[in-house]
Amino acid sequence: GEEEAALALNQAGTFLYLSGRIKEGLRLLQDSAAKRPGLVNSLLKVAGLYCDMDEKEEALAWFDRALGASDSPDIYLHRAQLYLMKNENRLAANDLRRCEARHEAGPGGEEGVPALVRATLGIACFKMDMGSPLRLRQIERAHRLHPDNVEVLLFYGEMLTQVGDFKKALALFRRAAEVSPRCPLPFVNAGRAYLSLNDHAAARAHFARALAVDPLCSAAYLDLGQLLLNRAAARQGGGGGGGGG
Repeated sequence: GEEEAALALNQAGTFLYLSGRIKEGLRLLQDSAAKRPGLVNSLLKVAGLYCDMDEKEEALAWFDRALGASDSPDIYLHRAQLYLMKNENRLAANDLRRCEARHEAGPGGEEGVPALVRATLGIACFKMDMGSPLRLRQIERAHRLHPDNVEVLLFYGEMLTQVGDFKKALALFRRAAEVSPRCPLPFVNAGRAYLSLNDHAAARAHFARALAVDPLCSAAYLDLGQLLLNRAAARQGGGGGGGGG
């Protein structure tokens, strides 16, 4: 029937997208949504593909279509992430609060709200209230409710680094590394914090640890490369032409 055909098109479109054939995957996912307009998964995947293609207005139109079919909290979360990309932080925060409320209304109550939702709300509020002493309030709440969630620890640590609370940020990154030892990002973020403290040796050591955990971590390569370039430039600038020995 129509439902089986829509699901088959969804799976085929997803496979093509993951294979790098984005336009073909998009067409099949749109066909899936046309066959069964209430299939939220297809609508969200189309919106996500338009986000990946940097066609944000088209993505928003598909999020609207998804909300016409369902009041699923996932739609609000994904649309909020797009609003954050567009730097429309107040709209993002509004969607995240809607997402949180719909999770709380479910069988899990307040405990049913995913940590990612609260962490992303923390980001939106931090960006929205840059001059406010309360801008960390939401991420602090997320950390209180999800003390060992890696995403919360990383986001909170990044914000503390931005406001200059390096000691607390580094403690959060250490905890993130304990909770998720196979993730390189706690070491990358700690390295960046040490760079802000002008402790280049500690920064370099942490970028190296990130690469030991994940030899394909592009962020660690980029940060380590930039650090080495800056040090080389500083030596050249300070050393003049006295390299003849």
